[in-house]
Amino acid sequence: FNARLHRQGQTRPVFIHHLVMNDSIDLTVLEALENKHITQKALLDALKKDISGRLAPDLNLKLRGKQNE
Repeated sequence: FNARLHRQGQTRPVFIHHLVMNDSIDLTVLEALENKHITQKALLDALKKDISGRLAPDLNLKLRGKQNE
């Protein structure tokens, strides 16, 4: 969730603890960040699926020696 915590040569795991109090702005911000992460992941997954679906037929034709014109 936070790649900036890993350092080159680091051998021990890093643990992130979020200390959030109920009914606080911190909780609202954390929920917004989680929703943003879920939305971005869904969008990227959909784009990857769409791109691989479009590229796969072209690659198969090229591998067989046939070019799309």
